[in-house]
Amino acid sequence: MGRILFRGSEFKAILSESIGFKTGLALPEERLRAIVEEIDASLWPPSDDLEASIRSEVFAELFAAVLHRLGAGPSEMLLNPQWEVEERNQSDPAHIAAFHALESQMNELENEALNSAFGNTQWEFDPTSFVTAAEASQGQTGREIGLQFVEALKVVLHQSPFHGSRQVAWGDIRDLDELFRSERLASPHGEFFDQRFVDFLAANFDDIDVINWRQFEGLAAEFFNRSGYAVELGPGRNDEGVDIRLWPNDIDESSPKPAVTLVECKRKREKIGKSVVKALWADVIHEDAESGLIVTSSSFFPGARKTCIARGYRIDEANRESLRKWIQSMRTPGTGVFLGE
Repeated sequence: MGRILFRGSEFKAILSESIGFKTGLALPEERLRAIVEEIDASLWPPSDDLEASIRSEVFAELFAAVLHRLGAGPSEMLLNPQWEVEERNQSDPAHIAAFHALESQMNELENEALNSAFGNTQWEFDPTSFVTAAEASQGQTGREIGLQFVEALKVVLHQSPFHGSRQVAWGDIRDLDELFRSERLASPHGEFFDQRFVDFLAANFDDIDVINWRQFEGLAAEFFNRSGYAVELGPGRNDEGVDIRLWPNDIDESSPKPAVTLVECKRKREKIGKSVVKALWADVIHEDAESGLIVTSSSFFPGARKTCIARGYRIDEANRESLRKWIQSMRTPGTGVFLGE
């Protein structure tokens, strides 16, 4: 593919702009540098003015790895779409036969897509005719193989810094540091919590310990919203301990009723003790709710659990492992394990 000549400042600008386009995230230089150096320290330019060259395939591999670290790509490695589909179907003779019968059409579609998407942010991928032809040639099996190949090819186009195809047409660029420093929850990509932050945490879960406390509340509210609850997220400050109130989604708004569940969010490394449990139970009684839930990036002390059981407190725990499952369930399709492997 040849070599690309960069000044250090150009390398940083092109890499960060391409990442912003694909992921919708703006990264401060220090975070971008840390990611690049973790992948390969020799690739970060020693100065802004020094000229250096990098093989285009090495730059593409670096780009794919950065996307993966941000939760915006399923693999650190550049994928080969035909190889991925062949590997998935290796144990099924009928599917492998259909795969080999469609190889020439796959090559044509891949070449067309790579050429059309090169540097073109307006190009739209339309594989309809390919999938239709695959089905006409090989029946339902051919359609399945065709759809698998299309899925794999979309990922490859998304992984490439040279092609203007991406998985999501982000409505804005969001500064990643807002996840850690800002209380702003508003986003065109989430009711209470930005989808880009969900994807980032899916790939960097341990950062849950240091995200902004308000973003932590937004994350919980987003999960409940997607789970079908009517959600009231409190003001964040001066909420007297109740962060979120939940109702069934089919609630009759003309006849207000007490919240079914009161939620308190605790983004902290320390375990949750008896005093927190008792305080939430007092709120449950005061508001005539049915139950309480403590969402924590840690877990309950054994004594706190025993108190709930002994005193009949209807208070549940959503702990660190619960949060991990929530985030994985909410991540953007296509950013996780590729093709169900």
